[in-house]
Amino acid sequence: MSTRDAYGIPVERLNKIYEQLNLHGVVKVNELATLFTVSKMTIRRDLAELDRRGLVVRSRGGAVLKEGLLADDNVGIRQIQNVEKKQAIAAEAAKHLVPGDTVALDASTTVVELAKQLGNIADLTVVTGNFLVANVLLSSAVTMHFIGGRLRREAFSTTGPMAEGNIAQFSFSKCFVSGNAVHLTEGLMDTNMDEIQIKRQILRNSERRYLLVDSSKLMHRALLKVWALSDFDYVITDNGITDEIHQQFDKIGVPLVIANGPL
Repeated sequence: MSTRDAYGIPVERLNKIYEQLNLHGVVKVNELATLFTVSKMTIRRDLAELDRRGLVVRSRGGAVLKEGLLADDNVGIRQIQNVEKKQAIAAEAAKHLVPGDTVALDASTTVVELAKQLGNIADLTVVTGNFLVANVLLSSAVTMHFIGGRLRREAFSTTGPMAEGNIAQFSFSKCFVSGNAVHLTEGLMDTNMDEIQIKRQILRNSERRYLLVDSSKLMHRALLKVWALSDFDYVITDNGITDEIHQQFDKIGVPLVIANGPL
């Protein structure tokens, strides 16, 4: 049975429509109805729901992607974006780890930079379904558990029920996750439901939760909510954050840590 949102609309179809918008910037009702083998009225309801969430702007016969939204780019693209910011965030995050920690790392590219900082921490255990993290840790002394499941090639990660079930067996002292966007009221947001389910399982099983997010993703929205900001122990970002955004985080009591490093 497909997952549905609060309005009864299949989340999978909304996700696919959003992917089409990210690819093309614009979608047409006729084309989407043919692509998903549903009625034009159904597609119009879907677009109305995306419009209600503030993700699209309706146009005659279709919709366009709203400015200021962040997409789920291919991992190859994400690896070369904001590298210095991610390195600074990772260096700060590594300071929060101690010998004996059991740590979960998600499929984000920011945690790949964190993995590069872990080799000198004694008695550290890492659980991940991120192939890039696994590759970094292969030559280290870190005890690594790799989560099996369905391969998601776009992210070099494992997802699906098998991966979720495997993660559910662990208890983590700390976890480090990221996502496509972070919004003050909506929290951590992402676009891929499979990855979101993995992130949620990791977060549920962790004693301390860390959100690693570069400043370019702050105050943006993506398709789906992942986790409330108030449920993170720390949000670590880079020094590209503006004073205004910093003050807004302070007002709602989000524990924000600014990593020192080049902009």
